[in-house]
Amino acid sequence: KTMREHDENLTEIWMASWSLGLEWNDTCPGYHGIGRFNQIHAWELDQVVEEAERQGIYLCLVLNNHGKCSTAWDEEWAANPYNTANGGFLDNPEKYFSDPRAREYFRRLLRYIVARWGYSRHIMIWKLWNELDLTGTDKNFSFHRRPEVVDWHREMGRLIKAMDPNDHLVGTHFCKDYTHQNLEIIALPEIDVCPVDAYIYTITSHNIVDLMCSTAQFNNPFRKPVVITEFGGSPNAAHADLLAQILHNGLWASTAIPLGGAPMFWWWSLIDEYDLYPEFTAVAAFMRDEDRRGTNMLMRQVELMGPVIKGALHGGICLSDGERGLGWLYCEPQDTRDDLLSSPVSNLTLRLPNMRMGTVDVEFWNTTRGAPVATVTAAVANAALTVTVPAFIRDIAFKLKRSRDDRQPAP
Repeated sequence: KTMREHDENLTEIWMASWSLGLEWNDTCPGYHGIGRFNQIHAWELDQVVEEAERQGIYLCLVLNNHGKCSTAWDEEWAANPYNTANGGFLDNPEKYFSDPRAREYFRRLLRYIVARWGYSRHIMIWKLWNELDLTGTDKNFSFHRRPEVVDWHREMGRLIKAMDPNDHLVGTHFCKDYTHQNLEIIALPEIDVCPVDAYIYTITSHNIVDLMCSTAQFNNPFRKPVVITEFGGSPNAAHADLLAQILHNGLWASTAIPLGGAPMFWWWSLIDEYDLYPEFTAVAAFMRDEDRRGTNMLMRQVELMGPVIKGALHGGICLSDGERGLGWLYCEPQDTRDDLLSSPVSNLTLRLPNMRMGTVDVEFWNTTRGAPVATVTAAVANAALTVTVPAFIRDIAFKLKRSRDDRQPAP
């Protein structure tokens, strides 16, 4: 309910052994081993899906978390009913992807999941795995690149498409960042969307912007939406104030990067405990009348000219087709001193090259309130737009639109 009230509309839900999973060791409540599904959890997932429908929230539904088939990371293999130690028929977790019996049992599970919840328009993505690259028996992040893992995704993606009358998106997810993605899996026609992590290791709040740009550039050639379904500092988090700023920067940067949506913050409890929900309201207000689908909007170079604030990083990104655009500028302190965090940035000039000739309205937005603060009309000269940016603290967003009296069909 609180998400809806602040214009959030996407979340991720795991079908894990400890919550909402259907098939696991019969020593756990509600489970009955391989091939018999936990009806307590199925009923609970019914309630989750129905509540999502009532609140207008879409679900990225994770069918498998990595730990269930891993002895290397977040190990749960010791309790997995497929393990021979528990009366199963697999002597290591990697065989889950190649063993014919294991594949048949997953086909049955998949059929049940699609039959029970595939009716809902609020299932956005069937995510076959979360952090696929953490499955297996070693820590070298290589097992997910083996042919049998690619073939497993080909088969199961094809099966979903044959069974699902409502054409929900199909994807599988990789940990840490885009460098862990398996290109062979992304390229499969059975895979529709590319979910991935975006964790940073040199933890400053502006680094998430560069990583998100690289994530989009890496995935965009496949012409499939990329969705960052985990981000927020490093995998081990950071201090709360820095995480709050990383959330802010990630949300606003996504408006000007060719991603399938805003990135999804892993530390959801921080959002609730610190009441960071208004961050989503502000971004949603900025994007409410915008539709980037079917356009030729690309990331454009942004040049910032003017006074340099000592101890701060200046930067900006813009998504534009030369006629219209969405952008975000920041002046990011490298120091957390209050005087730097609250110092206004003024007399900054924005220059955007490769613009079509004519007159452009530039509407600037306050990113805290999610409201326009000024509109500046400027003429494009020598294929470049140059405009003075209103004073701001830390960051400011903008929209580009052809001036009303200068709109003409594109050549």
